[in-house]
Amino acid sequence: MAQVTGYTATRMKAIEDSAIVDGDVVGDDLILKRFDGQLINAGSVRGPTGLTGPTGPVPEAPLNTTPYIRKNGLWVPGTEAPIRDTLANLNANNPVVAAGRIAVATDSNPRRFAIGNDVDTWSNLVKYYAGGAGVLGYGQVIADQNGVGTTITDLTGLAVTVTVAASRRIRVSGQALILLNSGAIAAYGTIAEGAVELQRFAQIFTSSGVGAGSINLTPSAGAHTYKLRLQASAGTVSMLATNTYPAFISVEDVGGV
Repeated sequence: MAQVTGYTATRMKAIEDSAIVDGDVVGDDLILKRFDGQLINAGSVRGPTGLTGPTGPVPEAPLNTTPYIRKNGLWVPGTEAPIRDTLANLNANNPVVAAGRIAVATDSNPRRFAIGNDVDTWSNLVKYYAGGAGVLGYGQVIADQNGVGTTITDLTGLAVTVTVAASRRIRVSGQALILLNSGAIAAYGTIAEGAVELQRFAQIFTSSGVGAGSINLTPSAGAHTYKLRLQASAGTVSMLATNTYPAFISVEDVGGV
């Protein structure tokens, strides 16, 4: 007759105690918990780092009556809505600009604005400006101008009138090919406003040469006319210009002061 065997109570209790009933990841390790309360460290379960996924869209600001501004990627309550007025009124009235509040001069070009770092007035805040507004005026010629003598002479077609906003820096640049004629020792080209020489763009002491130069200015607000002028030290000189090598004058707004 065959012998019948079975689990004893002790053996069954041992099997029950060793059953896994819970688990948790602590740091990089998987910690398992047995029925009898004993903890087992099953080892590290951290895999290799995957690729960074795309950044999600910027969420909308909360929908309530509070004005919000973006700070470090989050929406935070702004102190008050932006102040919008003309530059003259902002300068005259000096509105209070609290922390996080923006004051915008709506009529300046490019737009002038300030951001409050603490409760302060417009006049005491550091003013921030947009970048340069670019070219304000440009003129060029492709025809020669001959027979310029010892009297300083405006170069035909190389004058531009521009309107400059308040507290702006501009750059006036000029370029031309100058030829010394018989009897001429030197030629002088200048960037001028009216009769006032601002900068020499050419000083030619050989038979011919290219004159090119520029000057940075902070003129008063309003209209200004800048031009290129030429003069010979003796005899006569010429300005040469062609389609492929035009003479030009350019006036650019390069930023705030």
